[in-house]
Amino acid sequence: MGKATVNFKEGMRRLGIVLGGLGCTAGAIASCLLAQDVQLSWSAGTSKESLLFDGFVLLALPVLGFVIPWSSARVLAWICSGFSA
Repeated sequence: MGKATVNFKEGMRRLGIVLGGLGCTAGAIASCLLAQDVQLSWSAGTSKESLLFDGFVLLALPVLGFVIPWSSARVLAWICSGFSA
């Protein structure tokens, strides 16, 4: 493996981590905004069963915010490296 290939892989790995961190932060912010709406709905007496899905979304947004950009950068690096391991 040449030095350029190693540098490319390392750069794409770091890019994936940075994009994943930014996505996780964006997901956490969106989760906090949604949590305010859920709390208002809860105090207004909305059916608890209808709020269950919103609770799952609250938990999933930061995780998905990390995984989607990170995996996209990994797939792009894999494609650019010629489908090698």
